[in-house]
Amino acid sequence: MPVGFTHFHPCHLNAADRARIRRRFNPRGIFLNIPYAAAYTQLELATISTATAYELTPMMARQRDTFEIRFRRIWEMILSCAFGFTDLSYTTRLNMPLELGLMLASGKNCFIASRRRYGALARISDLNLGDIHYHEGRPTPRDRW
Repeated sequence: MPVGFTHFHPCHLNAADRARIRRRFNPRGIFLNIPYAAAYTQLELATISTATAYELTPMMARQRDTFEIRFRRIWEMILSCAFGFTDLSYTTRLNMPLELGLMLASGKNCFIASRRRYGALARISDLNLGDIHYHEGRPTPRDRW
């Protein structure tokens, strides 16, 4: 679990935060970093069905409806999961790459997908660290991750 952030940093975790995250940690949990837009419903369904087929527990930022700061909620959910999934097709906002960066910085094993071949690498060239699955706008349950 990351430490060393000053108390005013958004990623700072006090002792109570760390204890809560340790209690909630799910070794089969996967944080799904996917767009919440009607155009991406097929992607969402395919991703959730694939995760559950692998006996993983999907976690999504929108499932926790609380009054806490959104960034903190996402940060704690990422830390509570062993794995991460990010689809970088949605380029209108920068949430996807930001949350992917949080997952990678916190040591999560991540599966990265994108609609266009090499589209993600064109936007984030440092992603050339592994294979990216390209679904070309036709997401289906994945045969393997």
